[in-house]
Amino acid sequence: GMNMAHKKRGEKGGPLPYGYMRTENKSVEIKESEAQVVRFIYQEHRDGKSLRQIIQVLNKAGVKPRKSQVWH
Repeated sequence: GMNMAHKKRGEKGGPLPYGYMRTENKSVEIKESEAQVVRFIYQEHRDGKSLRQIIQVLNKAGVKPRKSQVWH
C-alpha cells in the first residue's frame, strides 16, 4: 500500500495509463511509442471510426497493448 509520505506528495500509486512511463527518478513522462498509438486512437475516433474498427486496425498492424497480445 501507499504510505503517508507518498500521499503527501500527491502520488496516486498503481500502474500508469498507456502512453506514460515512470523514469528512474520516479517522475512521470510521456512514452512516445505508446503516445503515438493513443493519438492514433483519438484521431480515428474523431474521424468517426468505432472502437471495434480501431481495434481491428491496431491488431492487424501488430500494435500490442502492455499486458496482452491483442487489443480488446
